[in-house]
Amino acid sequence: MVGRDDAHAEALATPWRLALARHAAGNSSPLLPVEAALGYRPTPVERAAQSAPPLNDLRAEVVGGPATVAAKLKAFVAESGADEVMVVTNTYDPADRRESYTRLAELAELAELAELAGLGGLGGP
Repeated sequence: MVGRDDAHAEALATPWRLALARHAAGNSSPLLPVEAALGYRPTPVERAAQSAPPLNDLRAEVVGGPATVAAKLKAFVAESGADEVMVVTNTYDPADRRESYTRLAELAELAELAELAGLGGLGGP
């Protein structure tokens, strides 16, 4: 999830994180709008689900502003040896989802240009 900045991205990720916790607690429901998800008070069972495996394993979760996402993706690719990255952006508003993908595409274009220039891509050597 690529937000305008880290705080915006965290807010956009809240509906998906909440949906995962609610599902794990046996309460499957559609994604909530960001504002509703931010104001939602999880039940004790949902809170427990958020802090237990697999929901607490965030190694592959990349959420942040453009600079944060670039750094996290670069580290993830270096650590995993991946030659391809698949991205899923789940948030309530389709416009927010498209904007996140647009920001990611801009990062990818910058990384490709940096790679072509011999700068190492996604933020440097």
